[in-house]
Amino acid sequence: LVLEARHRLLMSTPNNRIRLDLKYGMSLPIAKTEPDPFALGRQGIEHQHIFFGTGTFDPRFGLQMEYSVGDFVFSSDTNWNGSLYTNEHGYRGPMSVLQRLTAGSAFGSKTWFPMLGIELFKEFPARWKTQPAENSGRLELSPSVALRASADSWSFMVLAKKPFILSAQAASLDIPLILMVGLQTTFDTQ
Repeated sequence: LVLEARHRLLMSTPNNRIRLDLKYGMSLPIAKTEPDPFALGRQGIEHQHIFFGTGTFDPRFGLQMEYSVGDFVFSSDTNWNGSLYTNEHGYRGPMSVLQRLTAGSAFGSKTWFPMLGIELFKEFPARWKTQPAENSGRLELSPSVALRASADSWSFMVLAKKPFILSAQAASLDIPLILMVGLQTTFDTQ
C-alpha cells in the first residue's frame, strides 16, 4: 500500500503551459514477509514468488512535470523509492529509480484521456541478511498504454505495460504484461 502526496510547485496558466509537482510519500507494510522465500529454490523445488512490499516503511520522492500544447499533454515523471532499514526477517528491500515519459490527449473529451508512454526502471538489489537477494536488481524498459477517466476531483486509470529486461543481476527473469488500476482524488489544503 502506497500513500503519496503532491505539492504543486508551479501551476499551469494560459501564459505558462508548464506544471511542476513535488511528490512524496511512504509505502506501508500491510502483509507478512516470508522468513526465507528462497529456501524452496535451494532445495531444488521449482517455484515462483512475487513480493508485494518489503515489510518496512519505505519513503518515496518524485518530481513530475507536464507541458501542454493545445489538447496534448507531455509529461516527465522521475521517482525514487528505497528501503532504509532491514525488517525482522533480515530482508532489506531494493532501492529504485524510475523515469517515465508520456504523451496524451483528451481529443476534446472532458472525461476520457488516453496516453502512451515509455519508462526506464532501475532497481538496485535487495538483501537477505548479508547476501544480495536472488532475482533482484535489474534494468528494464517498458512501453505502456493507459486510459484515464475523470469526474469532478476523482480520476480512475487503467494502464498496461510490457517490461523488457535490459539487464538483471544473477537472475532468470521474464516479466509478463502488467495491468495496473488506480483511483485518485485531489483536494485543496488551504
